[in-house]
Order: sequence, then structure tokens, then C-alpha cells
Amino acid sequence: MKLSLPEKNLSFKLTSSALFGVVVATALAAPMPALAIDVSPTAWWDVIGRDLKMDNAQFTSVGSGTFIGNTAFVNPGSPLNLSFDWIFGGATSDTSYCPGCIIQNYVAWIQPSQTVNSSAGFMSGVFSSPSSQSSGSFSWITQAPTEPGTYYIGSAATLDYVFQPDRPGTYGGPTSVGPYGNVAPFKIVVAVPGPIPFLGVASAFAYSRRLRNRVRDHKG
Repeated sequence: MKLSLPEKNLSFKLTSSALFGVVVATALAAPMPALAIDVSPTAWWDVIGRDLKMDNAQFTSVGSGTFIGNTAFVNPGSPLNLSFDWIFGGATSDTSYCPGCIIQNYVAWIQPSQTVNSSAGFMSGVFSSPSSQSSGSFSWITQAPTEPGTYYIGSAATLDYVFQPDRPGTYGGPTSVGPYGNVAPFKIVVAVPGPIPFLGVASAFAYSRRLRNRVRDHKG
């Protein structure tokens, strides 16, 4: 699957305004390739010739910010509570590569994002028959990255006996036949720090200067 990069790598500069007397932190986006990510509450993945469908993707609460459906606008590090329905199984292509594999599916942050606690397993089983299918619902409490930017959550898969930690997510497709690599069921926009009052900054510098003068006079 194609892996596109979220809008990240932001730098900041301080600009002052004599008219308003404020210092503003401005986000400067580093040069990055153009993105064409479709955010949809329904997305599909091909997992070893079997369909994984995420449906009704939505945020149910956030710690600091707001959300609309499957898109959240939050402060850095905010808790996020999300949920979705899923259906897995049904052979859509050649499954001879691994007919009796134990397959694990995950909900997972698409990199670059945090790499710790970046995924949660919601299904593990053997699907040896082309008609084998399983379904359910899943909720996950995760945490937004600490750096401002736009991030996405998708899915991941492994072939193992147990769930594995911190799997990197991938984008899905709009239908069960693809194309895969441009659909994300969740979008998270982490806010840029807001305006900093100029008078507050000036007062802090003045207090620091007075404190240094007192220490110097005391030593003298």
C-alpha cells in the first residue's frame, strides 16, 4: 500500500505587531509533497486476499478541543476516544499465500506520528475458508501527538499468534476493490499555539532583569 505523509514538521517564529502589541506564534510548514487524502467514515483494506472494512468511524469525545464526526481539532497531547464497526473475511483474491494464517487487524496511527501506543488490536483469528467472516465494534482511547500538524489514523495487520505493539497504520481504499492508499477513517488536526500577550512577555523580561539586579546588588 502507498504511504503518504501527514502534514507535520512545523517550525515556529515570533512576530511582533506594534499596532496590536502582541507577539504571535506563527506555524511555518516545511516543504512537503501535496496530499490528496480522502477522509471517510468507511474505508477498506486488502489483508492477504481478504476484505477488512471499517465503517461508522467517529470520535465520541476529546479531552481538549472539539470534533465533528470522524475529524477532531484538538490541543497537543489531548486524549481522543474513537469508535468504529468492522467486518473482516471473504476472499477477494488469491489466498494460497497463507490459507490458514492467524491474522491480526489493528486500528493504528499513520506515520509520522507517535510510535509508542500507536495501535490497538481488535481482531485475531484464522480464516481458512473463502467464506469465513467476522464482525464487531471497537472503541479506542488514544492520545494526539504533541507537535502541531494534521494526522491520520488507519489500519494495520500482522500474521502472528498474538497482537503486536505499536504497528504503523496505512491508508485504505474507497471500496473493497481499491484502489488502496488514499482513504483514512480518522483525521486529527493538532492546534498551533495561540497568541502570546506582548505585555506578559515584556513583564516577564522586566521581572527577570530586576531579579538579576537584586542578586548583583546583594553580592556587591
